[in-house]
Formats: sequence, C-alpha cells, structure tokens
Amino acid sequence: MKQWYAIYTAANAEQKLYKRVIASGIEAYLPLERITRQWSDRKKVIVKPIFKSYLFVYQDIDDYYTVTRFPGFLQYVRFGNKVSVISDSEMRLMKLIVDSVNSKKITAGLIKGDKVRIVSGSLKGYVGVLIKFEGESKVALHIKNLKHSFVLNIPMDNIVRC
Repeated sequence: MKQWYAIYTAANAEQKLYKRVIASGIEAYLPLERITRQWSDRKKVIVKPIFKSYLFVYQDIDDYYTVTRFPGFLQYVRFGNKVSVISDSEMRLMKLIVDSVNSKKITAGLIKGDKVRIVSGSLKGYVGVLIKFEGESKVALHIKNLKHSFVLNIPMDNIVRC
C-alpha cells in the first residue's frame, strides 16, 4: 500500500533528489514558489522549495529503501521513533494551498482565534484558525503529520465560524 512520506534532504539538494526519484518511477512532490529577486543591476524570477530540505514521496514498502540510496537523501522525517506518514487528505490540502495563488484578504467580522471552516473555493471543507498578522486577518491551516501550518488570506464570505 502506497503512502506519502516526507524526506529530509541535504542542503539545497531538493530539486536534484526530486529529479532522481521521479526518474526511478516513484511519485514525488516538491512544493515550489516563484520569487522575484532584485539585484542592483537586474531583477530575476527564481524558483525555490517552499519547505527547505524537504521532499515528499508516494511509495510502498518495496520502494522505501530505494530512495535512501540516492545522493541528497538524509533521512525520512520522524517524530519520535516513528516515520511520519502524511495522509492523502493532508497532501491534497498542501497541494491546494500551494496552487492557490490568488487568495484575497479577510476584511472583518470574526475574532482572532475562532475556529473557521472554508465554505467555498478550492479549499472548501477544510478547517482552520483565524489569526492576525500585522493588522491583517488571515486563516492558518495546519498539516498535522508535518507539524506545519500555512497562513492564507481567505475572502471573508468564504469562511464561517465552526
């Protein structure tokens, strides 16, 4: 049975390891973001991993040790003595968050700390917590088995208090 695992990679080896894993026939996911960097003489758009030194692989037990032989692999992410398995629903959530580029600001209404459910849009059905950063209302969605949260701007009419 295939499951999603997080791999901890060597520094700056995420993209090379991703290519090797894919070339071996194992499904992998490397969340990337585009950032515009400004130098004194030019601007350049660069692509970099959202999670530094992380790669996600979808594999069964037969491929578990195959990935460990690739250059750039350090270890499977563990919490305690157990290798962290990321559920399909959490991976879908992560992919939706990474893919949702055009989110809007929350304008007013709910109180900081309220548990909210997203009722429309690509993240419909997910539950998060309303938080505030620098005067802007935002929603944090937590990926439990990765122990990481995403902070998003969600339109006010797309969320309701749980």
